[in-house]
Parts: sequence; structure tokens; C-alpha cells
Amino acid sequence: MTDTTLDARLRQTFLREQRNGLRLALWGRVAVVVVIGIWIAVSRPPPLLYYMISGVAAFGVLGLLQLAALHWRPDRLWLMYALMLADVAFLVVAIVVFSAPVTAGLPPHIAYRFNLFPYFFLFLAAAAFSYSPALVLWAGVIGGVGWALGAMWVWAQTENPLDWTDIPENATNEEYYAVILSPHFVGTGSCIQEIIVLVVVAALLAVVVWRARRVVYRQAMAEREREVVSETFGKYVPEAVARALIDRQGSLEPEFGTATVLFVDIARFTTMAERMAPAEVVAMLNAYFDAVAEVIGRHGGVINQFQGDAILATFNVPVADPDHAAAAVRTALDIRNTVGGRMFEGQALDCRIGINTGEMIAGSVGSTGRLNYTVHGDAVNVAARLEALNKDYGTGILIAGTTAELAGPLFSFREVGTLPVRGREQPVTLYTVEDEDEQAAATA
Repeated sequence: MTDTTLDARLRQTFLREQRNGLRLALWGRVAVVVVIGIWIAVSRPPPLLYYMISGVAAFGVLGLLQLAALHWRPDRLWLMYALMLADVAFLVVAIVVFSAPVTAGLPPHIAYRFNLFPYFFLFLAAAAFSYSPALVLWAGVIGGVGWALGAMWVWAQTENPLDWTDIPENATNEEYYAVILSPHFVGTGSCIQEIIVLVVVAALLAVVVWRARRVVYRQAMAEREREVVSETFGKYVPEAVARALIDRQGSLEPEFGTATVLFVDIARFTTMAERMAPAEVVAMLNAYFDAVAEVIGRHGGVINQFQGDAILATFNVPVADPDHAAAAVRTALDIRNTVGGRMFEGQALDCRIGINTGEMIAGSVGSTGRLNYTVHGDAVNVAARLEALNKDYGTGILIAGTTAELAGPLFSFREVGTLPVRGREQPVTLYTVEDEDEQAAATA
């Protein structure tokens, strides 16, 4: 994926989250309107009750209309700005034209003394839900402009308006009260101060939202880069190993522990390959490896090596799996079921599998310039020998006793013989899976 494509996807993600955030804010607004309506209904006498309930209901209806608009036209970016403008216009008109003082017959400018300005900060909070710095700044600017236009209209409607500048210097209390408590006092300076505070808070909040977007963007870019490295690296080493290498800063220290090894090989591959063209052999192997690798990965195994037509996979290293023995047996059954149920570039294949559990060393080995993650130990060698012994026992899967014991009662095993191992006093007991087809079908 190119950076341009990623940027486009991130923009679409942010736009989607903007709309979702606004929907959340609008639903919250509807809930607040309901609560305020209930409070007004129990605390205000008529006819004031009717005016206030009408205003609250109209504000709630406007919110529902905005929700509908976001639902039906989510692709219109300008719609969010238009909705915010409609909100601010409604609030300004409600305060300076239809507020409680005005409806009670008092002068319009009295509404500016009822501390209704903080409602504009609710619009800033709602805009922040959109994760859009521009929308937050827009809410602050149009809120300030709307409040200023309302103040100008009030000023024009007031006869002989008084302001803070009309208070005499060194005024007495009586002179001070005579101005600020006068029905002609407008207090334009206070209105300007409120507008400045609103715009400054909007600018600060827009910076916070912008920084949050940058953090999310950088995190998304880092995750995408990590994903690209993992995908690319995973083409050359097992995906689990690639992720472990990334998590551990490129180093997988050798570790000694117990794990299960699965060794799978194609039966009669040499004879088959001799009568095929090289390109056909490669195509067949690629199709076969794709199918088997998918099965191994699905059950949590890690492919360590491709050796000719053979695959060496491990369970429990480097990714821990407490159920590794049973997972390996399930994988073997699933592989046999998968390989036996399809054709690979026109060829019907059969495979033999050996499984063993034991202690081994796992880690990165090689030169300083080229490393390979692999496993070493007698347990690995025994698994390879079990795969080859399938020819002698006429079986498709041979399992060491340690694996059969750890796998538990989930499977039905049948003992078929023993394998002497150099350096061990006791031979390895060999098992195969009874009713292999039936258990393979159950596993699939």
C-alpha cells in the first residue's frame, strides 16, 4: 500500500469518525434537552413555562433534523459546518429575541445579564466530538460572531444605552449601581470580553484536537509500517517469527525448552518428479506448500524449514502454546485430509507425517549477515525418522509416545512399535491414529 493510498484511507477514517462523533454529540444533546424540559416543567410557572418549553422543544427538533441530515447525506463535508451555524443562529435568536426577560416584557439587553453565554461552550464540546480542529475553530468563530451580532441588535434596540465607560471615575457605590443596575445598561465591554474568551478557548481546543489527530495519524502510520515489515519479512521467515523479531527489536535469543516437531514429506516424490518437467514439479510443490502451510498456520504451528519436498514445523516455539502436542496432531490429521482431498497441478499426492515432542534448542543461527530461525536437538531428528518409518509400518502418521501422552484423550492412538534411539536407555514408543479418516473429518 502506498503512502498516498494510506493517507486517503486515513482521511476517510477521520471523516467517518467525525460524523460518528457528531451523531454521538447530537444524541447527547437530545438527552440533555429532555432533562432540561423536565426540569422546566416542574420549576417554571405559566405562561413562562410555555415559552421555555417551546424553545427547548424547538432546539430538540433541530437536533433530530441534524441527525437525519447526517444519516441521509453523510458524504457532504460542508453539512457539518452548516449544522453548527444553524445551532449558533438558533441560540442567539432564542437569547436576544425569545428569552425569558424579553417574553416578560423587559428590554432585550436584559437577556445579556442572565449568564446565558456559557451555552456557547457546549457547541465547542460538541464540535470536539468530530475530531476536526477546523470545525472546533468554526464553532468558536461563528459563536463569537453570533453573540456580537446579537449585542449589536440589542444596542440598536436600546434607548440611551449605558456602558462601562459611563461609570464616573472614582465613582461612589451609588453612582456605580446607578449605571450597572440601570435598565439602559448594555455592557458592551463584557460582551467583547466573552467573545474573546470563546474564540481563544476554541483555538486552544482546536490545537488539542489537532495534536490528538497527529498522534492517531502517527500511530496508524507506525502500525502500517509494522504491518508492511511483517508481511514482507513473513515471505522469507515464518510470520510468527517475523512478528517475534519485530517485537524483540530484531533479535531472537536461543532458548532451550520443550516443543513439538512435525515433519511432513510427500510419499514417492522422487519417482513422481522423474517423469515430470521441472516447471511442473515446481508448480506442484508450490501448490502443495501453500495448502499445507495454510493448515499449519491455522493450528498455530511455525514452519521452520522447507527441505526439498519436506516441511519442518514446530509448535510452542517461538510462540508459546500450552496445547502444542494436541495442536500438532490436529494439524497432521488436517494435512492428511487436505492433501488427500484435492489435486495439485493435476497430481494426486499422499504425504507421511512424523510428530515428536521433546526438548530442543530454538533460535537464530547463521552468519553475521544472514540468519535463519531453526530448531536443533534429538527431538527434531526423531520426528524426521518417524516420518520415514511410516513406509515400514504402512501408516500415514507416526507419533512419539511423549506427544501421544501430552495430547491426552482427545485422540484415539494405537501402538505400532518402538524406535531405539542412540544415547537413550528406553526406546521411543510409536503410535498412529486409529480411524484416521474419521478423526481427520472431525478435525476439519
